[in-house]
Amino acid sequence: MGNKADEQACLDYAIKECLAQHGISKRIGLLLSGEDIQRDKNERPDFMRISAPNGNHGSVILGIEHFRVDHFSRELTNNRVGSYGIGYEKNLKKSVDTWQPQISSDKEIPAGALESIGELVAQLLSQQIQATYNSFIGAFSYSLNKHIESVDFYHSQLEKYAGSHEKKLAFLIEIHSDFHKLFFHDKKGTHYGEKTIPLFDELVTIMEKIDPGKVHFLILCFGNTVYDDSTKVIAIPTKNLRRQLAKRNIPIYHYAGHDICLSGFQTPRLDFKATSDYERQGDNIDFHITVASRDIKDEKKLEMVVDMYRYIKKIERKKLNYATTDLVELFYEVFDEYFSKLNGLSTEDIIQLIPLVATANKDKNDLKFLEFEKKWGIGDNDDETGTTD
Repeated sequence: MGNKADEQACLDYAIKECLAQHGISKRIGLLLSGEDIQRDKNERPDFMRISAPNGNHGSVILGIEHFRVDHFSRELTNNRVGSYGIGYEKNLKKSVDTWQPQISSDKEIPAGALESIGELVAQLLSQQIQATYNSFIGAFSYSLNKHIESVDFYHSQLEKYAGSHEKKLAFLIEIHSDFHKLFFHDKKGTHYGEKTIPLFDELVTIMEKIDPGKVHFLILCFGNTVYDDSTKVIAIPTKNLRRQLAKRNIPIYHYAGHDICLSGFQTPRLDFKATSDYERQGDNIDFHITVASRDIKDEKKLEMVVDMYRYIKKIERKKLNYATTDLVELFYEVFDEYFSKLNGLSTEDIIQLIPLVATANKDKNDLKFLEFEKKWGIGDNDDETGTTD
């Protein structure tokens, strides 16, 4: 059970965003903003509201069950999943509450505040680098399945208050993710570092397991690790989910990042540790984040990248949207012209040909690497200041 204030804040934001939309989204927003039915604060579902008749629609008792999904998650014992993201938010709030009253424009920032800022940056970097697509999907599937198991109980609670009113159930899913460094390919082209909603095909497949006769609406709130005004809200009926998304022109992306080749909650870095330090020079303060880890071997990483390149070619033939990571995108933009027309090549075949292609076209390829970095604003070790193997 989550913090009631956080649940209320998520619901209020979802209502505001839904009411600003049209059609079924606005209709769902009106249901969400119905009058509260007073119950014990620990009762489930988390909220129960009754809406007034609206047009051709009669009054509805709507149960709203809120839960949170964190991209920054880890596998616990007994197949449970825990969140790193919640811990980061607590540490951030504690730091702000502790140091903000002591900071003013006319005084030197206390050393303790600077140390706290550095530790928070190191913690966030650690979680960003170790988070994977699989950890996000695993966390989403785990949380959704837990709440699906309780659906019949939610309905039994609705029955206590429904009377002659129609009863409906909605899942309000607060999604915290960090996919801002993905390359999204769709009919509009390629997008990087934009506020693209990371609605992945596997995510939709998982949600299609919901019984639309028992859970009638999904309100998906897609936000960053720490929520801000860029949070996007999708409110849709669960019945014919893909068709509902298509009617709203909401793109679904197949994931083709190399980290999908890892298993379960496996991370791309082993024995990862990020530490922070700072240097004060007059009014200037420089933070230094040092990263130490053991990376996946280059041979294995190349195999993962080529696997995803081959997967992308299959997706492109079907004219589907996809999202990928920087290493795969770089390989695609540099080497695609050499391999795209050689159908039937295995991953091993391509890897064996890479040295020949790289040597025969060295100057051309070097220029492509530079153009890639300039085009997307990406350099070597863009996400770290130091690493040890």
